[in-house]
Amino acid sequence: MDGVPVWLAALLGGLLLAGGALVPYVVSRAAGGQLRRNHWVGIRTPATMASDATWRDAHAAARGWALAAGAVIALSGLGVLLVAALGSVGLLAGVAVGGALLGSVLLVLGAVRADAATRPPRS
Repeated sequence: MDGVPVWLAALLGGLLLAGGALVPYVVSRAAGGQLRRNHWVGIRTPATMASDATWRDAHAAARGWALAAGAVIALSGLGVLLVAALGSVGLLAGVAVGGALLGSVLLVLGAVRADAATRPPRS
C-alpha cells in the first residue's frame, strides 16, 4: 500500500464498520423501549421527544431505514479496507465519502418517516 497508510485505512474502515453497526442497534433499542428519550442519541425531533410512546413509535417506523443506512455505512467501511489494498487514495476517499453520504441520506429519510409517524393525520 504505497499511497494509503495502513493505519489510516484501518482506522477509517473500522470507524465506518462500527458506525454502520451502531446505527441500527440504537434505533432498535429505542424502538424496543430499552433506550429512553435523551438528548444524545436517537431521532430527536419535537414530535419524537413529546412522550415515551412517540419515541418508541418513531424509532419503530424508522427501523428499516436505519438498517439500510447501517448496512450502507458498514459496507463502505469494508470497501475502504478492500480498496486500500489497491493503494488509491482517491478511490478510498470516494468509497468512504460516498458510503457516508448515502448512509446519511437514508438516515434523514428514516428520520422524516419517524417524525411523520408521530404526528396526527391531517384532516
